[in-house]
Amino acid sequence: MDDVLGSLDAVDHPKLLDLVELARDAADSVRGGYYRPAQALLGNILDTTMASHGHTWLRAAFTSARFTSRRRNPGSNTVLTEARAALPAWGELQMLMVVPALMVSGMMKAFAKTDREQTFNRHLAAHEASTTAYRIEFALSSLLIVQALLRQLDQHLYAMGER
Repeated sequence: MDDVLGSLDAVDHPKLLDLVELARDAADSVRGGYYRPAQALLGNILDTTMASHGHTWLRAAFTSARFTSRRRNPGSNTVLTEARAALPAWGELQMLMVVPALMVSGMMKAFAKTDREQTFNRHLAAHEASTTAYRIEFALSSLLIVQALLRQLDQHLYAMGER
């Protein structure tokens, strides 16, 4: 938790500060043994973060992707799937695409529409709440995904000149 909280200290873009505060609350909840409410909060942070800034970042990072859903309001699962389809084989990745590729790979299962509790899944936890959908390992993985996304978006927003 100390490493995650320390990493979140680097996120200071004004558009992300509210989400960082919520991520810190979730990390404190995990540390206190309250991993189920932390996981629920992290799922909402992830959903909000992707909807507000993540789709734009993915479109900027994956310039070769064919985002066919641009005309309507696509869900994060759709945008992630379209970005992933544009990825070359791992051995052919250019250096600047490694982080976006890892981020997309890490978030794919979080946004997949599934009925299995094999990994953290925002959709399943939000729509099929059960004790098996909320587990300590899912809370930890969702925290790491949120932390990584916030760090990436912090850099992206500053690079785009957004204040």
